[in-house]
Amino acid sequence: MGCIIAEPRRVVQRGRLHRDGTWDYKDGPLLKRYMHLLGFIENTLRATIGPPARHVQRLLIDGEFRDYQLARAALKRKPRFQDVRTHLGGFDILAPDAASLLSSWEEIFLKRVYDFPILGPRPRILDLGANIGLSLLYFKRRHPQALITAFEADPEIFRYLERNIHANSAGDGVTLINRAVWDRDEELQFWSEGADGGRIESSDGKPTKTLQAVDIASALAGQEFDFIKMDIEGAEARVLPRCTDLLRTPKAVFIEYHSRPGEPEALSDILGQLRDNGFRVQLVPLYQNPTPFRPQVANGFDQQLNLFALR
Repeated sequence: MGCIIAEPRRVVQRGRLHRDGTWDYKDGPLLKRYMHLLGFIENTLRATIGPPARHVQRLLIDGEFRDYQLARAALKRKPRFQDVRTHLGGFDILAPDAASLLSSWEEIFLKRVYDFPILGPRPRILDLGANIGLSLLYFKRRHPQALITAFEADPEIFRYLERNIHANSAGDGVTLINRAVWDRDEELQFWSEGADGGRIESSDGKPTKTLQAVDIASALAGQEFDFIKMDIEGAEARVLPRCTDLLRTPKAVFIEYHSRPGEPEALSDILGQLRDNGFRVQLVPLYQNPTPFRPQVANGFDQQLNLFALR
């Protein structure tokens, strides 16, 4: 009995079925044309409905992605800077802003930007700029025994951080500190955006409040960490040079780099310090500017990069 076998991504072949269930395969010109036709159809479908089809497939097989899409559908029309409470990934989350919650969740739990290499069962993690605690929940899910020291400058956002950690029973081994990290102990002016964009700011027309900042080198003297995450909205240019001792032990470091228009570019200094400490760095832009020679300013920054440093 002769027939044609067509298998996805395999050569279409002619064969003969024997009584013992085995096949003898032979190629033929007609079948080669048939194979090309199948390839054309497959490529056409991928080009026209590929992304939606992959989206549907992921909804069916990825529970975390499905939960996120359901939350996104429920929250995306919520007004900015109003409290929202939702359940995502098995966590009970309270946030001051729906848009920033969805954006941060996608970055942390779906894109997994903090997915550093395995560093043992009890990694020591330093989280600078913990915001409402999504990064800590991610760390605790991946490393339940992790020891985490987390700083958050904004006292209003710090309340959400405390609440989310305790409401999800994630406080074991976690130290939360409501202070801005800096290169000296002093009082600073802080602009609170109301979500995840608050930063140290001179009072040039923006309403600011006075916060107590701590010298990171003194505050963490003698402590060692395996992973450092730094997302402090532009303060990294002042803070990282004071991290000479802290950079001796980590195997991986994440820095969200921010560049402000009119201020000296600090990227080369940061990369140089990481290089001098034995790190190799991957740079990933947070957004693609279609006109790089015409910088676009977003939230006060003309460039934002994720720096992934590994040694």
